[in-house]
Amino acid sequence: MRTSLWSNLQQISFRLVSTATLHSFLKTCPNVRCIVVHTLRSLNAAGNAMPPIIAHALESLNIGEALDDLTETIAPLTAPNLKRLSYGYSFGSGQSKCLEDFLKRSGCKLESLCIVCTTPDFDEAETKSMLHTPIITAIPNFSLRLIEDGCDPSFPQTIITETAEKWRATAYVHHEPKNHGYHLGWGTLDMAHAYNIDYPFLVKSPKPLPKWTMSFTDGPLTSA
Repeated sequence: MRTSLWSNLQQISFRLVSTATLHSFLKTCPNVRCIVVHTLRSLNAAGNAMPPIIAHALESLNIGEALDDLTETIAPLTAPNLKRLSYGYSFGSGQSKCLEDFLKRSGCKLESLCIVCTTPDFDEAETKSMLHTPIITAIPNFSLRLIEDGCDPSFPQTIITETAEKWRATAYVHHEPKNHGYHLGWGTLDMAHAYNIDYPFLVKSPKPLPKWTMSFTDGPLTSA
């Protein structure tokens, strides 16, 4: 495939992709604006750091589910024009500081940050750390889903009352028994769910059959 074709690409979606492959696409596709990942996994050997990368054109990054430490994906990344970030998270704690560093390094003005946590390791302490960070509370649309085992039932309302004064007109806390969790945040934009693999290309039903598909193995992208 010619390099020019990759250079013109602006939107891409993945069913399953590794961090290394995702970064290869970011390097090879300098004009990509929107990336949707259904499942993100890490195949990087322990201690093998990813090289830094600047995604100048990236405006929207949606990761349905990160199977491993998300730090590996965002620690080397700088996205100065990022507007929307959404990810599902099921691995450990200690992500708030890495997210804060990423946003400060990028200098982007996020319009929306949506996080779905499926692990009790993202607990009250992790939530407090995130929501007491000015760079997070400056985002006009924020959505966080916590599982019930990660916090006391009174905690979601307490933390929103403490931290969302600026956005109290649109602040909310919902208990979702069917999902065994809590949904809290502020604003009117909520992207915190895993999109169909065809998003944002196909968003209406019924879904047509794909005309062609592409498969690849992990490794650097090259031109013919």
